[in-house]
Amino acid sequence: MRHVLVAGSGVAGISAALAAHAAGAHVTLAYPGPSIQGSAGSTQLAQGGIAAALAPSDTWQSHLADTLAAGAGLVDERAARELVRRGRERVRALLDAGFPADRRSDGTLDQGLEAAHAFSRIVHASGDRTGAELHEFLRGEVARTPGITQLPEHALHSLVLRDGVVTGAETNRGILLADAVVLATGGYCGVYPRSTGAPGATGQGILAAARAGALVADMEFVQFHPTVLEGTRHLISEAVRGAGAVLRDDAGRRFMLDVDPRGELAPRDVVAAANFRAQNATGGHIWLDATAVEGNEPGRLAAEFPGISCMLAAEGYDWTREPVPVAPAAHYSMGGVATDIHGRTSVPGLYAAGEAANTGVHGANRLASNSLLEGLVFGDAAGHAAAADPTAAANGEWRFDDSRLHGALMDIAPAARAGNGTLADAQHAIAAGLGIERDGAGIRDAAATLATVTDEAAADVVGIGKLIAAGALERTESRGAHQRTDYPHTDPRQAHARAQRLKAEVTAC
Repeated sequence: MRHVLVAGSGVAGISAALAAHAAGAHVTLAYPGPSIQGSAGSTQLAQGGIAAALAPSDTWQSHLADTLAAGAGLVDERAARELVRRGRERVRALLDAGFPADRRSDGTLDQGLEAAHAFSRIVHASGDRTGAELHEFLRGEVARTPGITQLPEHALHSLVLRDGVVTGAETNRGILLADAVVLATGGYCGVYPRSTGAPGATGQGILAAARAGALVADMEFVQFHPTVLEGTRHLISEAVRGAGAVLRDDAGRRFMLDVDPRGELAPRDVVAAANFRAQNATGGHIWLDATAVEGNEPGRLAAEFPGISCMLAAEGYDWTREPVPVAPAAHYSMGGVATDIHGRTSVPGLYAAGEAANTGVHGANRLASNSLLEGLVFGDAAGHAAAADPTAAANGEWRFDDSRLHGALMDIAPAARAGNGTLADAQHAIAAGLGIERDGAGIRDAAATLATVTDEAAADVVGIGKLIAAGALERTESRGAHQRTDYPHTDPRQAHARAQRLKAEVTAC
């Protein structure tokens, strides 16, 4: 019986663990908190829902088209096709198993509309608590599966290799050996000083994989959510705009209609960039106005968005009567460990899924509510593959499909650091040079500052920042979430993923 170690207990990690167990493997599920619930990750924070073409008038082909369009020419179509076709099956299976999705009075699914979707296809639960409800449901599945060994308070530090094959992981509590390791440790938006993700989401798993020799890809693509309560980390779901809320400047002007005919329902990268530019142009505020939603149907905001309503009330806002100030914040990382559609990485024995992985399914900009779906689909795929694949490097049986990766491989050498820079310095440099808008000078300045940071507490932030900077400097165009003011146009010749490799020491056993 093969032993599969899964690092991470969000939707991707739990899906991988359940799939590996179903495929006959002995599974160990390791996570940093005292319990699965206590290992606060981004899954529990997801508000909007799960995108799935379940309505009679909707099709997976339409969902695919929307995913491709949002990704700005960089989506791997094979991966996207897998996402929307298998995703529909996975969501149906969840519903059949009793997942408490919101329904109308007649019992039919109450699917919402979000930006850049052609249909109302967002499955949600408890209004704006879909991620928390999904996580609770999946935790129950794990609890009912005695063959999965749980290891709380085991935070991943590095990967263990023997003869070029991943054979386990080193954690804060020692080394765990396994036949295969699935990384589901989340993304890296936490390297920015203001983000909506889980605290500590600084790409530690991605760096561990990179230090073990794994290729990473598309690290320059970081999605900023356009509607985060100003001065906080509190997200206001895109579904609010799907319900009819609009964005206004200080003069009360609905400026998004001047930017895109879809207005507030344009792709997330378009809306975030427009918010950023409008705010910079005036030096004022951007306001999310949901008063008409409430005016047309009193009580709707509290009923559909109970979590957001409570949060805003606690912050002193009554959004039923007044607009609330919003600003973009780092929200989702499209880059990560390069994988194929089975979760395989370039290193034998190592798999990745969820926000830690880069399958190419999101391209340059993730379509709203495709993230939980990604965890369900590709977590499941990685778990199945990890339970069945050979991992011996010498026999040539390891199969990693790198056909979507093009261009010259970027070798990122760890720079000799000098100086006394701090974690705050690193985060400030990343925000200043690698934010919504970038240029070559700012990217180079960020990289130079990162090279001065010697604080060990900032090691992950520095490592991820270097990878973002290298990708951003190399991509001399504007595309999706990567906007360069010195290269404002999209270059069709750069419509491909770029792989990076980090030169560093690895743990041997």
